[in-house]
Amino acid sequence: MKSLQQILIALLVTHLVLAAPTSGQNLLERKISLSLNDTSLDKALQKLEKVADVRFSYNSRSLPLKSAVSLHAENEPLSKVLDGLLVPLRISYKQVSNRIVLRNEPAAQYHPEAAPFEIRDPAAPAIPPDRTLTGRVADEKGEGLPGVSVLLKGTQQGTITDSKGEFSIRVPDEKSVLVFSFVGYLSQEVPVGNRNSIEISLNIDEQALEEVIVVGYGTQKKVNLTGAVSALNEKDFGRRQVGQSSLLLQGAAPGVTVTQRSGQPGRDAGSIRIRGVGTISDANPMVLVDGVEMSMNNIDPGTIESISVLKDASSASIYGSRAANGVILITTKRAKKDQTSIGYSSYYGWDHPTNLPQKVNAVDHMTYHDIAYKNSGRAPIFENLIKQYLDDGGKDRDRFPETDWMDLLLKPGHRQNHLLTFNKGYEKLSVAASFGYFKQDGIINNTSFERLSFRLNSDLEITSRLKAKFDLMFIHGDRPEPISQNADISTIFFHMYRIPSNQPAIFSNGLYGEGWAGTNPLAWANEGGTSRLRSPQASMNFQFEYKPLSWLTANVVFSPIYTVNHTKDFVRQVTTYNADGTVFVRQPLISTLTETYQRSLSKTLRGTLLAEKKVASHNFKVLGGYSMEDYGSYSFSGYREGFQLPQYDVLDAGGNDNKDSRGTAGEWALSSFFGRVNYDFNEKYLLEFTARYDGSSRFSKKNRFALFPSVSAGWRILEERFMQSLNPWFSDLKIRASWGILGNQNIGSSFYPYVSSVPLTVNYTFGNSIASGARLLDLANEELKWEQTEMYNVGLDMELFGKLGITADYFSKKTKDILLRLNIPNSLGLNAPFQNAGVVSNKGWDLGIKYRDHAGRLNYQITAAVSDVVNKIEDLRGISSTALTQNREGFPMNSLFGNVAVGYFRDEADIAESPAQFGLKMYPGDIKYKDIDGNGVINDNDREVFGNTIPRFTYSLNLNLDYRSFDLGLFLQGVGKVDGYLYQSAIMPFYNGGTIYEYHKNYWTPENPDAAFPRLAFDQANNQKLSSFWMRSAAYLRLKNIQLGYSAPSSLTRKIGINTLRVFVTGENLLTIDNFWQGFDVEAPVSTGSYYPQVKTYSIGLNINL
Repeated sequence: MKSLQQILIALLVTHLVLAAPTSGQNLLERKISLSLNDTSLDKALQKLEKVADVRFSYNSRSLPLKSAVSLHAENEPLSKVLDGLLVPLRISYKQVSNRIVLRNEPAAQYHPEAAPFEIRDPAAPAIPPDRTLTGRVADEKGEGLPGVSVLLKGTQQGTITDSKGEFSIRVPDEKSVLVFSFVGYLSQEVPVGNRNSIEISLNIDEQALEEVIVVGYGTQKKVNLTGAVSALNEKDFGRRQVGQSSLLLQGAAPGVTVTQRSGQPGRDAGSIRIRGVGTISDANPMVLVDGVEMSMNNIDPGTIESISVLKDASSASIYGSRAANGVILITTKRAKKDQTSIGYSSYYGWDHPTNLPQKVNAVDHMTYHDIAYKNSGRAPIFENLIKQYLDDGGKDRDRFPETDWMDLLLKPGHRQNHLLTFNKGYEKLSVAASFGYFKQDGIINNTSFERLSFRLNSDLEITSRLKAKFDLMFIHGDRPEPISQNADISTIFFHMYRIPSNQPAIFSNGLYGEGWAGTNPLAWANEGGTSRLRSPQASMNFQFEYKPLSWLTANVVFSPIYTVNHTKDFVRQVTTYNADGTVFVRQPLISTLTETYQRSLSKTLRGTLLAEKKVASHNFKVLGGYSMEDYGSYSFSGYREGFQLPQYDVLDAGGNDNKDSRGTAGEWALSSFFGRVNYDFNEKYLLEFTARYDGSSRFSKKNRFALFPSVSAGWRILEERFMQSLNPWFSDLKIRASWGILGNQNIGSSFYPYVSSVPLTVNYTFGNSIASGARLLDLANEELKWEQTEMYNVGLDMELFGKLGITADYFSKKTKDILLRLNIPNSLGLNAPFQNAGVVSNKGWDLGIKYRDHAGRLNYQITAAVSDVVNKIEDLRGISSTALTQNREGFPMNSLFGNVAVGYFRDEADIAESPAQFGLKMYPGDIKYKDIDGNGVINDNDREVFGNTIPRFTYSLNLNLDYRSFDLGLFLQGVGKVDGYLYQSAIMPFYNGGTIYEYHKNYWTPENPDAAFPRLAFDQANNQKLSSFWMRSAAYLRLKNIQLGYSAPSSLTRKIGINTLRVFVTGENLLTIDNFWQGFDVEAPVSTGSYYPQVKTYSIGLNINL
């Protein structure tokens, strides 16, 4: 430890030396030698660009480029040369990135008599009102700028410039103001006055040149990035109406896969994977909100300003042991100086399932059930009941039910969202406050989610050197859902799909029917009880920034988060009845209540020191820091049964005969040193070194600390002199490469996976008495260490024509030392310990494209993203299983495993010529399987991997249009080369006595040999094997979002004190193109159909800013 401290001190001293004051601060102090004699200014600037290796940006029409200049400089700073050359001509200059921007100085800085240009006589007669005004708009080089929007301020009247940059527009009077705007340039407002013609030039948007991206513990210029970072702003995700913020990333960034398996309110969050799945343990990325680690779904989507996704080792290694699965940095909105605004956003929506299967009616169920019985060698059982159904004609549904279980259980869901914001900025203090409310009622009774949120972001300038940020956040979630004896909401959907229509749900007198042998999902949903999770969370973020020197910044952050999860599971007794009103069954026999409180407190204390210096053309940025984190979780629960008052769900209201209480606690801590060095030469050659040294209490002392380094480099080729000829087409061209090692401490389910667990709740019997005791269950392994991911990345960034941006990356990452339980002799009597043994690799590429342009008054932006990742398990030490989804060496994680179907048996001759299957008698129309081992017998040994549940390709297309006051957003998202699987009651006809769907009528017969399903048979084991027959492609293209908006003219809204007013209509998940099983959403998990379906949403909304 002492040597480590010495190394850190040496690094700190090195940083300070690099950041020490020098005589040259930037390229303006670059020494040059130059002689000019009566040379025109434009020629002089060209010579300066070559001699000083700089680039000038200016409007040629506003500068006296033909003026003759003379000077002689011998080893003089560039700034002094520019002063001598430009000041006499009334030209100012400013360094922006690696360019020098020239412009005319404000007229107030000069004497009127020195002005070399004509000044119009103010006494000239005014031009009559309501006239035609002509003009021309030029770029910074003086060339005509086509496509510039020319708008009469406060109206929707306007035009655009032609191919020469010229325009013509009608103006009402001298008080009119024209607004000129164009992509990549600063907008200008020009009073018309008494002029007949206007000529202006638009200046380059310097802020665009200085665009910065949020990275680990700071920001970085976009042009200087050497890592793989996807940066998103509100324009990229602001139109999405989602309840969980994780869904904002679906399709938004290349290399990021977000899968939504459920549409249940409060459980509809997306599962995020960045560049594949790298571990068998926790594969979730690290999420930080304003530098504080928390769940992405614990913030209101409307408060998010930007999202940065750190995808490679170079960008993420500053977070060391939690960065192996990628890092997501979220920045919330803050107030700006001298800004006051009040905003209100709201929408109301209706939810419907995206897809549902169509079950057969009661008569069809019984008819096809009898066919399946006959095909199984049994006597039909419904012939008489079918006749009675037909004779009754639907008159007595109590005796002859025709139950549409889906129609009874499902209803339209509703959602509403409200967000009120207050922003006030003073010179020294800025405050942004937001109050949010979200409520979503599910498509099934007693299912909903409600969220209250409050956020207060404050920025305080205490002195010119000391600044502070104080952020407060409170959020409260409330998620109830139905529960019954041995049943939850997934069980309700499971039985909704499988119970036949001839089983009664509810009688005409309002009593619940028996359902299926007492299983009535409608009664469970409405009366069975409720599982309710209330989860308040409060967090604070205190940050102090001190600048003792102009180049040195110290930062201290303290962030505590307090979370409570209160779960109450109250199971009530449900009574079902026969058609005659007698009781069929009451279950459970007794009501029960289980109530659990879990509270956790996490604290982070972090200090950083940042030094930034420019030495001639060399730019240095050095960051060093220390972080200390700890987390503690504590829970207790109580149980009672026998509630005489079924509506009074309080523990003390239960009986005393059977009660229980339990409690748990756990803690971990993390101590870290980290640092980053950025260097660039004239923003042309870029280099970055990053390292983090983490120590975690989750490992034994010998493996507690680990180093996670990375290095990356970039080359901005366009800055090279030999590439200057490409300047008319390219505005940026950069090659990047990186390498690094990342870690993962989230391994195992225990806070201390390296020690043996000894439960203290084991009971022993001694004679007639029971005594409490303890028992050793697991072997210990003190050799456990971090999972480590090594990653390589090569990337290319380019921007063309000022309209097209392209980012492309190829990556390779391999995770080693994954935790596995390797086999040990059973004679030991203990569970096998975890060992670092597994290896998983992910290789692939991602591509992002953004194009923006206009066609007349129509402005449009197209953003596309596509990525591919190949996941492979390299080593599991031979461990394998026989489960449907499993991890097996040489294949992707969570692969599908089973028998391989090769069609149907055509006839008896085909059966006779084929291997025997599972010792069963086969019939024509049964599923035929592949003899994998070639031994002439089909059995469980003839199974192999036949499918992949991890998407290979993910893609998206985002189109944004605006025309006058209207805007339209269209978002398409999809995946390719991925397999989905349903089995048992979800898709197999009459499985375990269940029903069938309409499309099951397309079953095999001699007349229909190419049917979609095998012959109908009851409990036919061969056709119910887990095989490739039940797999379908889960690739899809989904219309994820479409929104149409209208903004009211400001000339009208300002009369009532409103700055902007916009109304919109939105649709989510409206259309899906896929080849998955009909009636089931393509993103459904591998399952038996026991899941809450995804929903499509129609909503209307309003945005107001005062």
